[in-house]
Amino acid sequence: MIAREDSELSSLEKEVTFRVNKSDQVVVVHSEIGSINRALLTRDDFEQTANRTDDDGVIVALTGTLPMGALKISQHARTSGSFNSIVSSHD
Repeated sequence: MIAREDSELSSLEKEVTFRVNKSDQVVVVHSEIGSINRALLTRDDFEQTANRTDDDGVIVALTGTLPMGALKISQHARTSGSFNSIVSSHD
């Protein structure tokens, strides 16, 4: 499915959140950033729980879960500051 950013939102409103709690073995991801949404949709281990679409039926916001093992906060910064390198796709 196609995903892009919502043109109705400002840059301040487009965000991605990762939420975990100690009792669950999943990471809850919510994203309003098109490149992250596209990467999440390619992953076999991403379970979509909700989405928001625009008037054309294109996903502009996405919520779902990943296994806890998919999240790693690295000791070193990524070489690229771009959003599309935050989530690895399965392509």
